[in-house]
Amino acid sequence: MSLLDTRERRRASPSPPPVAARPGLGRRIRAAKWSYAYLAPMAVLLLAFVVYPIFASFGYTFYRWNGIGEPGDYVGLANFRQILHDDIFWGAVGHTFVYAFVLVPVQVLTGGGPYFATEVVNTYIYHLAFGGSAGAAAQPDIGLASAASFLYGLLLIVFSALQVLALRGISRRRTAAHQ
Repeated sequence: MSLLDTRERRRASPSPPPVAARPGLGRRIRAAKWSYAYLAPMAVLLLAFVVYPIFASFGYTFYRWNGIGEPGDYVGLANFRQILHDDIFWGAVGHTFVYAFVLVPVQVLTGGGPYFATEVVNTYIYHLAFGGSAGAAAQPDIGLASAASFLYGLLLIVFSALQVLALRGISRRRTAAHQ
């Protein structure tokens, strides 16, 4: 077989179809502009009423404050130390994670949703702010509750990010399996 025969065979054999280039980011955004337009109001509300308050409360975590007027009694990291050594807080966080890892998957698989995921911790934070003795009820401690809310908010953000990553991995595996 000569070199010419090999070249002719290559020309005669069908070549694989060319792979289309993936469109650029700008083109994909323009193609999905209505999707982003529909998501924008909800994103603004989420940022305004969920994300911003979590980070805005960070300043109050350094004060013992009753929620009325300007905070005046600076306690530094004492609120965080108190939360980190509070068995009730960690019990509430533990119950929430058990709920998230056991009950939420069962609810999702059976048609329910992760609707009531944070009642335990929310109840505890409310108790920190307004519960306790009659004096504590008359003078709520918003600073301590803000510290608990801030730590729990960060835990929720991390947990939500882990859920998104896990769901993306599952989705990619399913997509790859069907191709």
